[in-house]
Amino acid sequence: MRKPSSSLGSLALVCLMMGGAFFLVGFMNAQLFLWAVPFLAAGLLLLWKIRKDNATAEKLITQGQRVPGKILSIRQKGSMTLGFMNAKPRTSLRHPWIVTCQYTWEGQTYTAKSQYLWLPPRDDSPDVRVCFDPAAPGQGVVDPATLRFIPIR
Repeated sequence: MRKPSSSLGSLALVCLMMGGAFFLVGFMNAQLFLWAVPFLAAGLLLLWKIRKDNATAEKLITQGQRVPGKILSIRQKGSMTLGFMNAKPRTSLRHPWIVTCQYTWEGQTYTAKSQYLWLPPRDDSPDVRVCFDPAAPGQGVVDPATLRFIPIR
């Protein structure tokens, strides 16, 4: 099973697990069976939203308009961890990185964020590109292929 790619992914996983537990326990108690429905529905809706957002980002990267971007910030999302909490050494714990860029289209300035990056990006990437739909220029995504990364040792 893949690790969740976002906080919404973690919430979807919890909802589906709770819904599954209520579903199984519901065979013994019909009232608990009813609790399974909202949890399963919420988990499935969250998974649908994640899939839609990822598809939109991929579409923008492959088919969207590209403009130069300027890196505003690079931060690590400390609330999300990939790895095992009890692993030795603790270097197996990793937090994703998010790059925020500023770009200009038709005289208007917008900001865009990257998807989660699992390598630390460098702030001196020379040709950062932001991909967006000209019909909705406020919805852009940073192209990760245009970023430079710090090698992990």
